[in-house]
Amino acid sequence: LSSSATAAPPQAAAITVKKLCPTCAKKIVKKLELVPGVSSASTNVEQRLIKVQFVSEKLPSPRLLWEMVEAGGEQPIRLE
Repeated sequence: LSSSATAAPPQAAAITVKKLCPTCAKKIVKKLELVPGVSSASTNVEQRLIKVQFVSEKLPSPRLLWEMVEAGGEQPIRLE
């Protein structure tokens, strides 16, 4: 057994935003789903949370995800 196991790449990200209205949530999902490496995006307005699922072999840059949320009209405060 190898002691140098490599971690699997993340399959999803969660972005918390300062506020999230239903209209902006729809815009953000559309923008995120255009990003190469994103397979789907969804939102939870009450929790102010955006979930992004990745295609396993392509991971988008965290900065690009952050900027797409901003372009959708919301202010991200945390990306996990």
